[in-house]
Amino acid sequence: MKDKIAYKEGSNTPFTGVFGVVIDDKIESYEEYKNGLLDGETAYFAKGKQVKLLSEMYTKGKLNGQQKSYYENGKLKSIVYYSNDRINGIESYDRSGKLLHKSIFENGTGDWKFYWSNGKVSEEGKYKSWRKDGVWKKYREDGSLDTVIKYDNGRLLSEKWQ
Repeated sequence: MKDKIAYKEGSNTPFTGVFGVVIDDKIESYEEYKNGLLDGETAYFAKGKQVKLLSEMYTKGKLNGQQKSYYENGKLKSIVYYSNDRINGIESYDRSGKLLHKSIFENGTGDWKFYWSNGKVSEEGKYKSWRKDGVWKKYREDGSLDTVIKYDNGRLLSEKWQ
C-alpha cells in the first residue's frame, strides 16, 4: 500500500478485487478494491465467529452510504450515514435492537432525537455547527414534556420545567 492505494504484491498495478483474511476456515475480514482504492463493502467479523461486527461502504476510497456496527449477539448497534467521507446522520440501538438515538445533519447542523427504552422520545432539538441551538425539549418516560431549554450557539439561555 502506497499513498492509500493498494497494489498487488510485487506489482505496480493498482489492485482490483476482494482482499480477505481467513483464519481456521473462518473469515475475519474482507475489503473490496477497484483501481487500488476501497470501492464496495468492507466487513470485519468477531474473531473465530461468523458474526459481522462492522461493515462499511466505499466509493473511490471514500466512505459513502452506511457504516453499520453490530453487537457480538449480531444485533445492530449503530448506523452512521456517509456521503463523500462526511457524516450525515447517526442512529444507535441498544443490545435488544431498540432505537436510542437518531440524528440527521450536514456539517454538524441538524435534528437530533434521543429515545427511552420504551421507544418514546426522551430529548429532541437541533445542533448548529456541533453546538446545541434553539429549543430543546426533554420528556419523561411516559412521553409527557418535562423541560424546555433554549440555547444560542451552545450557550444556555433559559430552562423551564413543566
